[in-house]
Amino acid sequence: MDEHLNPKFTIFREFITDIADYLRDDQHIILRSTIFPGTTKKVKEMLGAQGKKTKVSFCPERTAEGHAIKELRSLPQIVASFDEQALHEAKELFSILTDEIIALEPLEAELAKLFTNVWRYLQFAIANQFYQIATQNGVDFYKIYNAATQNYPRLRTGSGSAI
Repeated sequence: MDEHLNPKFTIFREFITDIADYLRDDQHIILRSTIFPGTTKKVKEMLGAQGKKTKVSFCPERTAEGHAIKELRSLPQIVASFDEQALHEAKELFSILTDEIIALEPLEAELAKLFTNVWRYLQFAIANQFYQIATQNGVDFYKIYNAATQNYPRLRTGSGSAI
């Protein structure tokens, strides 16, 4: 991100430039972190422009901090590639960890990762906002929370956990 919070591709451009001489056509780069939509395609295009046929996939990590060992096995893994061979390799790799693999196009997978992150940030933000409102009004947030969520399914998220 730049100083105005706009995404920058510079870090990927420099990275690909630095490693290009070491890459072979039989290798496979798998991006896992949150990236700007279209980054996987740009990485693939950069490699192609340098004559590299290195496979590129986006397989977002989906684990919560402190829960990776459990969640790597229990959560579905999204995999996305540009061709069947790369998709097959990504599926094969992640099927070692989990039985549930979801195949998407790279841009779809990038957006799924962003949507997931934003959803989680919104959940944290609204919970913090509710806490601040209660505190500013001199009342016990947890008393309100417990009363509002007790046997009331509309205040539960899709994961089964309350707000």
